[in-house]
Amino acid sequence: MERDPTAAPGLRSGLRTKYMAADIGSDGFIIFIVLAKPKSSGELTLASANPNEHPMIDPNVLSHPDDMNSKILKNDYPNQCI
Repeated sequence: MERDPTAAPGLRSGLRTKYMAADIGSDGFIIFIVLAKPKSSGELTLASANPNEHPMIDPNVLSHPDDMNSKILKNDYPNQCI
């Protein structure tokens, strides 16, 4: 099977074209802001005793106030770079 050169990793086929059609073939960059050491912690719970059943995952992202404050402050960083 031949790989689609316009495909983006992690996106369903056609989504890149649908949402980024104007940018395909153009130069650009993306900045992702992530927390390297978050204080929030999630939870992984077994759904049942059946090992074939998927566990229940609660990432609990940005639940700690320090994480939320840090994320809000860092969201302005890309604007400072440009």
